[in-house]
Amino acid sequence: MDSDHQADKAWLLSVQRKLYQWSRQHPDESYRELWNWIIDPRNLRCAWARVATNQGKRTAGIDGKTVGSIRRDIGEHAY
Repeated sequence: MDSDHQADKAWLLSVQRKLYQWSRQHPDESYRELWNWIIDPRNLRCAWARVATNQGKRTAGIDGKTVGSIRRDIGEHAY
C-alpha cells in the first residue's frame, strides 16, 4: 500500500470521525454541505481502490461499465 493511499485513507477516516462526533452532538439536525467531502479527490480515490479490488469488479454497474472497461476507456487517473 503506497503512502498516498494511506494518506487518503487517514483523511477519510478523520472525516468519518468528525461526522460521527457531529451526529452524536446534534442528533436532531440534518447534514449540510456534504457535497465537498463526497467529491473530494481523496474520497474518490479511496472509493475507486475499494471497488477496483473487490470480488465484484468484473460485474457491470448500473451504467454497464466494469472496472476493466473504465481502465481501458477512461483510465484510472482521469480525474
